[in-house]
Amino acid sequence: MKEKKVEVRFKTPLYVTVFEDIEDKREFDRAILRNVIQHLMDKLNNYECMGFSYSVGEPEGLSLDNIYCGDIVVNRSGIEGIVLNVGKDKDKVNVALVTGSIVQGSAVLYKSSKCSFDDVRIKITNINSFTEGVGCYLETDEGKKPVIVGPKKGKKRILYLIGGKGDFYTIDENTLVRVIKL
Repeated sequence: MKEKKVEVRFKTPLYVTVFEDIEDKREFDRAILRNVIQHLMDKLNNYECMGFSYSVGEPEGLSLDNIYCGDIVVNRSGIEGIVLNVGKDKDKVNVALVTGSIVQGSAVLYKSSKCSFDDVRIKITNINSFTEGVGCYLETDEGKKPVIVGPKKGKKRILYLIGGKGDFYTIDENTLVRVIKL
């Protein structure tokens, strides 16, 4: 029997866990929706909303309570990446994947990964091609620290510390080229 976590978003979140014993993925997803709708019909009268949206993810997926910028994660397809942004209002995270692309999705679609920073980071060879999502090392008084390049804020860059529970450095663009090691 497979277990999936289905997250339904209202003004107030409602979580439903669904158990189905179906091998065909398409039929499994249909069974999930039927089961969720059945559970929701009992609960809808208690919520003040006209509609809802949902996402289907693995039950051990992360949530906005336990995912941070700088976390190394893996998606349901097995592709690792590093969290770049956690949207507190939108329940979305941006992840720089090892493939070089940056994607946005629900936190429940990701799990923590044991992959090393050097194996998952997006690497560049030219310091002048510094963009959001690039993984590098920041020279500090305590030695080299692994970071991922975050968004630009004016003339400064945010660098998220890998595994730092959202800790970051803000460094101006001119200083950046002197303290970064590719």
